[in-house]
Amino acid sequence: MDKKDSGILSFRPSQFAALVPFAIFIIITISLSFMKAADLNMMIASGIIGLIIGMFFCEDKEEYWNVIIEGLGSDVGMTAVLIWIVVGIYGSVLKSGKIVEGLVWLSCKLGVKGAASQ
Repeated sequence: MDKKDSGILSFRPSQFAALVPFAIFIIITISLSFMKAADLNMMIASGIIGLIIGMFFCEDKEEYWNVIIEGLGSDVGMTAVLIWIVVGIYGSVLKSGKIVEGLVWLSCKLGVKGAASQ
């Protein structure tokens, strides 16, 4: 049984190169955060950049992309994407509706102090 049949991708120079896409994503995202430029589109772009660079370390590029697509289409992948979308929508609603400011105003008017306001 060869590696292709076992579902294991081979990376050059070692299997640790499989962490390259994740490392690139983390480095770019943290850098964007320090520059106060992190948003959803930038995070998606950094993930895509990481995947594209990671492809160059994989020995079988076609199988690499098949595994990426299979992973994104899995139940866990789709659940993560759905949660990300819902959180983004919820955050937009909170921001545009000024709900947080309203809750702070209400707690000030009611005289709520300390841990009770959380």
